[in-house]
Amino acid sequence: MLITLILCLLLNVAQASPHDRLRQKKQQLNRVIKNIEKVNALISKTQTSRAQILVQLKSIEHDIADYALAIERLDRRIKQAMKEEAALKEELLVLENKLSTHQHYLSQHVLASYQLGRDDALKLLLNQENSRRIARLLHYYAMISKARITLIKKIENLTSAITAQHQEIKSRRMLALNLKTRKALAHKRLKQRFKARQKIVSRLNRNLKSAKNRLKYLHDNRASLESLIAKLGHTTPPTTYDNIRNVRSQLRWPVVGKTRAEANNGLLIKAKGGESVHAVFPGKVIFANWLRGYGLLMIVDHGHDYLSLYAHCQNLYKKTGDKVLAGEAIASVGSSGGERQNSLYFEIRYKGQAINPLAWLSKRKTRFS
Repeated sequence: MLITLILCLLLNVAQASPHDRLRQKKQQLNRVIKNIEKVNALISKTQTSRAQILVQLKSIEHDIADYALAIERLDRRIKQAMKEEAALKEELLVLENKLSTHQHYLSQHVLASYQLGRDDALKLLLNQENSRRIARLLHYYAMISKARITLIKKIENLTSAITAQHQEIKSRRMLALNLKTRKALAHKRLKQRFKARQKIVSRLNRNLKSAKNRLKYLHDNRASLESLIAKLGHTTPPTTYDNIRNVRSQLRWPVVGKTRAEANNGLLIKAKGGESVHAVFPGKVIFANWLRGYGLLMIVDHGHDYLSLYAHCQNLYKKTGDKVLAGEAIASVGSSGGERQNSLYFEIRYKGQAINPLAWLSKRKTRFS
């Protein structure tokens, strides 16, 4: 059909006068130019839309990280408040036992005094018996009286301490309730941000529906990472850590899960969202921020031109400049950067170039305890 149409067009052009042929060619050229302009406008619109989507995605994923971190901190504070409340209750029990003991002693003192009679001391003074015996008995009376006063003071102090302890317990209980309320609110907002993120990711996927757009997007993401690595390579100060080459094929896994080798010597490890990500070797954090295509990304410099990368994190526990130990929790597993599933993207680099991480990790998928 297309060939027939072209033949008809050529026939018409051949039959037309030179003036008509020129006019027709100009019209065809104008149509081609308009089509090119439309395509360029569509490409520009698509790229602008994608850039706006990425800006929104970055903002939302930062919000998710903030809320997730707030929930973790609130969890720790709730546990601490509950632990303190339990300790205060144990102390209260000890105080109440002491009070019961002192009250028992005081009741014995009162009973003994009643049995001896309230005027025994006066009788002794009026009695003409041995003066030494009288003095000794009066001394005993004074000691009993002093001991009674001491017991009463102890009881008063214990009663005050028990009242204060009850107030402390109530304070800790109210703190825990307040923290739980704040945690519930943070959970609600986190859920809302996850829903908003899902819409953004869907928009991004629609924007990248064509294979050509997706390929360009992936190339641009890789280029942004390579540019960042090159920049860090020029600005990172030399480090003095042990050489990571000494533990080649012995490194413990940053997180354990199903793996999938990615292009450019990357490794995608599927794991539960929020699970801790561990540094594979001691080093210094040289980047901890959001990067297009990689989401929340942490890069650790291990010295001797070796780096390790941890991407798609839900949260970053360290900031640029922090030193980390092997096995230390530095982030949590997430899906930032537009990923659909929770996973960790992991790389090891030497002199800026990605190298096969499976050659460095232990053959057994051993996790840090």
